[in-house]
Amino acid sequence: MSAEDSLAKEVAIRIAGEIVLAKNPGEVMKRWRERFNVSQVQLAKYMGVTPSVVSDYEGGRRKSPGAHLIRRYVEALIAIDKERGSPVISELSRFIAVSD
Repeated sequence: MSAEDSLAKEVAIRIAGEIVLAKNPGEVMKRWRERFNVSQVQLAKYMGVTPSVVSDYEGGRRKSPGAHLIRRYVEALIAIDKERGSPVISELSRFIAVSD
């Protein structure tokens, strides 16, 4: 595994952990999507769902997302960021390095 892939995996684990442990997972999901500057439409396309599914989870209109959906959500954010040259992953890596 390359250093970039290893870093992306660490970022993904931390994002997923924050979502899982949150009192309101939808709010955390939305905050991360916005942090990655990804639209609901773009994220939904990567996940293979409709934008309304993403909206419903983020808005709390659907039950708390399961592990499978969270994994797909986070993997889509990471994939989109990698396509853009990993600007968010690179920025977050500074915080991960400091906190470890």
